Amino acid sequence: MGNRNEKDHGSDCDVQGRERPMFRKAEILFLDSVQLDPSVHLPHPMSRSRSGPRSSFNHIFMTWEDHVVRIPVSREPAEARLVKDGEVDTFSIIKEDEVLASGLEMVEAPIHAPGQAFISLRNRCIYDCAFCEIASSCTPAEEDGPDDLTPSQWVERIAPLVEEGRIRSIAVTSGVWPDDAATFVEILDVVRLSRARWPNIPIGVEPNPAEGPVLDILRSMGATEIKINVQCADPSIYPDICAGLDLPSVLHSLEAAVGTFGWGKVTSNIIIGLSSADSIRSMIDRLCSMGVVPTLRPLAVTDANRDRLERFVDPDHGPEQVIELSKYAAKALEKNGLTTRKFRTMCLACGGCDLVPLWDVGPGRGVEELP
Repeated sequence: MGNRNEKDHGSDCDVQGRERPMFRKAEILFLDSVQLDPSVHLPHPMSRSRSGPRSSFNHIFMTWEDHVVRIPVSREPAEARLVKDGEVDTFSIIKEDEVLASGLEMVEAPIHAPGQAFISLRNRCIYDCAFCEIASSCTPAEEDGPDDLTPSQWVERIAPLVEEGRIRSIAVTSGVWPDDAATFVEILDVVRLSRARWPNIPIGVEPNPAEGPVLDILRSMGATEIKINVQCADPSIYPDICAGLDLPSVLHSLEAAVGTFGWGKVTSNIIIGLSSADSIRSMIDRLCSMGVVPTLRPLAVTDANRDRLERFVDPDHGPEQVIELSKYAAKALEKNGLTTRKFRTMCLACGGCDLVPLWDVGPGRGVEELP
């Protein structure tokens, strides 16, 4: 999204119309999986991300009307189908004979996101966050897997894609393994090696909460944007959701990150569906007042995390709630002189997993109707 050409937001249709792309995208984000019709031959390979929602699925990225959505796909029967639009090179998603979206174009995601290398260093973690499929699927006894490349191997892997112009930015995340310090060093090595090779490429990093001097090192080595995740906005259930982490420490680290990277250069995930809408609004306001841009992530409940999450899921969680909170965030961002549209790395630049304020929801796309 941040990697694409800017364009003005035009009106879609009446705010109650279910054809508005923001409504359709919100509905697609809640699909557990989409079956590829036998007639579908994809123009690009599928992607298998090691982080983010529904990471156990293969994914494809589709774009339409300036929206991007990441779709979990399978050849097995699913609640919706992806079919080809006749003889043209576009696709439709059909659920129960209703067309959720048509005219979709598949975009390439060579390293897990369109236009950027979204590197996930370790597919294991010492923490045990209830929502995370990585934590649910690994054990401390596991050795490095075949896809656990070293920082230098990652840089060599993405180098031809950068040179060909297929990757225009780099994002680095990781499960924490074997500890925070070792993970920080690996993230830093990717930043250092990438910056030495490509002096002008945007680089985003997603470390665990850290003190100011650690953040200063990341910035001095060449990171340009940073994400430190709140995840759960409700302090009363935070210890149950993010075991081993501490919400006040996360907020303190975010404040330090703004001091190091700058106002509007820091972002943080808030998971919609784990906390009440009121607690999420409160956290949106708090982050925006600090200069942090919220990334609103709809909760994905899967077989890997269902048993641990079900008792915490907000009963109002669904597409309408995601739309309402995205509208609220768009207002809060504008009030504080912030925007999602300037990010060049990580989730806000991709936009596939979220309904992004000021991209999917914003002036001319529904935010003005918010009371």
